Parts: sequence; structure tokens; C-alpha cells
Amino acid sequence: MLIGIPALLASYLLATLRALGHSDEIAFVDANRPAEEQATRLIRADGRHLVPMLDVSTLPVDDAVPEALFRASVQR
Repeated sequence: MLIGIPALLASYLLATLRALGHSDEIAFVDANRPAEEQATRLIRADGRHLVPMLDVSTLPVDDAVPEALFRASVQR
């Protein structure tokens, strides 16, 4: 068991996160986004809530990139 790592982050997801480099991107999307059509590699987390998976203490963010984190917004 990894101390301090939420159990909802599966080992294959943690391995993928560990392999990311400075210019790599990852998208956490809900079921309404057609990820299967656009993903180079897709890791499904069916039945898991998205917000707890985005815990920044578990996923360090590169602060050298101006827009390291962003989210979709509704255009009105």
C-alpha cells in the first residue's frame, strides 16, 4: 500500500503519471467527453468520481508552464 496515495488512483494510472515528462499532457475527463476517439492512450476509471482524482497534492503540477491546469467552461 502506498502511504498518502488515494486508493482510487489505480496502479496503472500511477505508472502512467510517473512516466509523464515535462511536455506530456494528460486529460481527466468525465463520461460526456468522447475520449476514445481522441486519446493516444486511454485509461478508464468507470464508477470513480473525477474531482477526488484531481487532488493536486498527489499530482504535482509543473509551475514552469503558464497554463499547467485548465478546465473546460461553458461559452455563453
